Amino acid sequence: MMDDLDIAIKAVRAYAEMHPRPTQVNQTQAAQIEMMREALEAAYNGLRWWMDAFPLHVTEADNEEMLKLVKALSTPHDQALEQFAAKVREQCAQMLLSGSFLHDQSPVKLLSIEAAKAIRAIKELP
Repeated sequence: MMDDLDIAIKAVRAYAEMHPRPTQVNQTQAAQIEMMREALEAAYNGLRWWMDAFPLHVTEADNEEMLKLVKALSTPHDQALEQFAAKVREQCAQMLLSGSFLHDQSPVKLLSIEAAKAIRAIKELP
């Protein structure tokens, strides 16, 4: 005989099978990516114009910023999302580990360490 938990698990599995998660970005994420790409292109065009118009004033910092823009614009959407998600996971893990604990074996510290490991182990985008 199935109990309530078994029924709930089967219902969740059945729903997941009928409604698979998208493998690509959703429309909101795509719009946000496009908006960021347009802003990066505007920054690139502005810096390129300035560098061409005033070549004697171009510094090493300008060249470094241009390289960052070129790299960002050449990064595929999926890769950019994965890199962003990895940074967010690491920041979350660091926040968990940055607390002050009474001692190294305190339950809160041990829980924080395990939670940080779990966050770092996430490999799938939401």
